[in-house]
Amino acid sequence: MGGEAALRSLATLRIESVGYRNLLEQSERPEGPWIPQIERTTELWDTPRGRWQETTVAEAGDMPFTLRTVVDGDVAVRKFGERFLPSGRATVLEAREWMALSPHGVLLAALGAGDLRLEPDLDYQGVLHHAVSFGSDEERRRVLLNSQTGFLTAVETTRAYPDDLFWQIWGDVPTRISYSYWDLRPGGLFYPLQWDVERGGRPWRALTISKLEPGFRFSAEDFAIPQSVRDADAARGKQRLEELPLGDPSRPAVELAPGVVVIPASWGVALVRQSDGIVVLEAPISAGYSARVIDESKRRFPELPIKAVVTTSDSWPHFGGIREYVARGIPVYLLDLNVPQIQRALAAPHRFHPDALAKSLRAPILRPVSAKTAIGEGPNRIELYPFRGETGERMMLAFLPESGILYASDLYQSGRDGPPEYAWEVADAARREQLNVKTVFAMHSDPAPWQTLLDVVSKASQNP
Repeated sequence: MGGEAALRSLATLRIESVGYRNLLEQSERPEGPWIPQIERTTELWDTPRGRWQETTVAEAGDMPFTLRTVVDGDVAVRKFGERFLPSGRATVLEAREWMALSPHGVLLAALGAGDLRLEPDLDYQGVLHHAVSFGSDEERRRVLLNSQTGFLTAVETTRAYPDDLFWQIWGDVPTRISYSYWDLRPGGLFYPLQWDVERGGRPWRALTISKLEPGFRFSAEDFAIPQSVRDADAARGKQRLEELPLGDPSRPAVELAPGVVVIPASWGVALVRQSDGIVVLEAPISAGYSARVIDESKRRFPELPIKAVVTTSDSWPHFGGIREYVARGIPVYLLDLNVPQIQRALAAPHRFHPDALAKSLRAPILRPVSAKTAIGEGPNRIELYPFRGETGERMMLAFLPESGILYASDLYQSGRDGPPEYAWEVADAARREQLNVKTVFAMHSDPAPWQTLLDVVSKASQNP
């Protein structure tokens, strides 16, 4: 690649690139095709000082946005418009990993490794490759070198993401970054301009570098973080994803009907009391969050056990806490199409950051839903229905016929004005199943009168 000195000249760096990120965590089908988020990105790397800055202009469907991320040591913040938000530990670790797994970063690390070891050759991309590895556990790296050219083709690693909302459910996640489209740069530096990232065995990101500036000189503003935001992130950085408090203090829990408690938050849950136990609607975020939901159920209904949990979507954060319920032997109701996805999450190894299920393996009690399915009897009987819609193909609704309360999974988002297609599918399912709905709520939306959702559909359907 031009020698050790050439690689070390990349310690400070400015990169412009264009590419895409597959939204694996929320696409309509787990095996693809995935929703692509198109990204134009500028990155600043100050590796010796542990600083990284990224400005991304992105678009996924009809939702364009600009996001700036700044990492300075152990502090990470994100900026939307003029608003800074603390980002926390997951972003710090992601930035460090991204720089460490760069072509020059991984080769310099291999050069300095005291445990560098040769592994068996292997075929990769149809070409024989030499393999070397160094490090152990989450710091282990395997490097693939083209046997014909000696150039770096890929680096592989596996680690857990316990503080990442999307990736924590998958436990020990393998990552491979492949490098191609090599270019000869001034001074004799060879550098790959195409980076393709696989994570969890699926294509996650791809980028093509359009401008590479080694030895870039930074300005005082490049990594500037307001002190108030720095302090807020320092406080947030001490809080792990597993430790997030239940609910949202600004949106208190509400009882929609006797024994039907909705706990709003960015990822809401509900408790439904029946004569023989409590049914929990949704298991989002993490095992730790589920543990707090279970504790809240015991506090509110101390005489009743949790008899079931219902997970209604294949979006990763929606079932991010499902392993805690399985570890406690609680039956799981889920859509038939989501059984492979949930089984994969339950079987995922959690060696690096073991949770309750990893520490005490237990066979899950899965109850797939392929048609109308009732849970319990009496005034809080729940009826589950698959949506079987286009965007809601992997979702189902939960309906309480006695009180007319409808839980719409992810298909009603009042903060996004519906969206109309989502809201239409909810209304269509209610019409098809002849449901007499009075109140609707969803994962990201507080309870509202049913007419509110119907108005979204009506407005979108009107002639322009």
